[in-house]
Amino acid sequence: MLNLTLSIQTLGKLALGLVAVASTTTLNTPSSTAQPLSSYPYASDRSINTPALAKSDRKTGQFLGKIRLSQTIDNGDSPAAWYWPQGTFGSTKHPTPVNPDYLNLFSTPPSWPSALAHTKVFGMGYNQVLKMSDTDLRNIFAWLATHNIALAVQLEVLKPGTLPSGAPCGQGEGYGSGSTPKTLERIKSLDGTLAYAVLDEPYAFGHLIKQTPGAGGSGPQVKCQYPIETVAQQVADAEKAIKAMFPDALYVDTEPTDAIYLSHDPIGEFGSYLDTYAQYSGHPFPILQLDVQWEKNKWQSELPAIVQALTERGTDYAPIYDDNSNSLPGMTGAQWVERARQRIIDVRALGLPAPHHVVFQSWDSLPDHVLPEDDPSTLLYLLNAYYDKCQN
Repeated sequence: MLNLTLSIQTLGKLALGLVAVASTTTLNTPSSTAQPLSSYPYASDRSINTPALAKSDRKTGQFLGKIRLSQTIDNGDSPAAWYWPQGTFGSTKHPTPVNPDYLNLFSTPPSWPSALAHTKVFGMGYNQVLKMSDTDLRNIFAWLATHNIALAVQLEVLKPGTLPSGAPCGQGEGYGSGSTPKTLERIKSLDGTLAYAVLDEPYAFGHLIKQTPGAGGSGPQVKCQYPIETVAQQVADAEKAIKAMFPDALYVDTEPTDAIYLSHDPIGEFGSYLDTYAQYSGHPFPILQLDVQWEKNKWQSELPAIVQALTERGTDYAPIYDDNSNSLPGMTGAQWVERARQRIIDVRALGLPAPHHVVFQSWDSLPDHVLPEDDPSTLLYLLNAYYDKCQN
């Protein structure tokens, strides 16, 4: 494959020169009546009027986005698999993975050769990077490099703020920009290379969502409901800081589909966010991962318009295949995997453009082990099923 690095840098400078950058730090006034926490409340009671990219700028963004995609992964006609097993740790003092056999993934010879043949990206959370031992992390980074697997790390990039009432906001998921420098420094110090900086739903948590339940019943986590322009600017500013340490890292957004559709103008506001980010950064997101809320039963009608909005801007969509109903009483790992496999079949039935990337991920306590790959209760089994049965 051709080396396009110089061309990308040159085109990036040209694009930056074409884009006018504006700035605002004004907060929107949130709705005065909080929705019940049990409904995982979203609030989108504002009409946002953010200028979209001019047509000529958008075409430039599409061209840059396509170059960045082709430079990153050449996986023939098959989508590139992102494998992202759960690895959340209980506490700093006792960093025990949810999957007790997690570290067995990095054995020699590899213990998952079939799935490994499709896997191009391995994902980790920033909490893993901060809590794992130096030895384990260094070994993981070296193993990934040996097997030509790119490293993706999820990062929180939004800054906490203050509501017009004077109350603090910016708690929980989406926020915590202070952890990002520490995460990047740790990766660098242990000879890791960050290939993908993956954002934790900044549009949803920064603009749309009013509050979320706190962990362990600790009370609501209040979000800031920033204007779209503020969210886009914070996201673009964080990208500059990340690229200062890892210049070749690609910036990947993640957003939940149901949050997009709780806006009064779902695709309009979502498009404004994408366009405003492109104005600040000089290019569109190369990839946006879609956290589909399968249990909401409306995703089949919502997903096509979201994918179209991304495709028009030169952004590749990457569906996350999981099952977010593991709280059902008595659910087993095998049931979780089978439900996720059905999601693959359902998405393919929509006839959407084929994605270049597919993500196999779990935030849940299931699956609760990673190996062996032919075990129907593992995420690797789901990954293999995609290519063996669902791809054709």
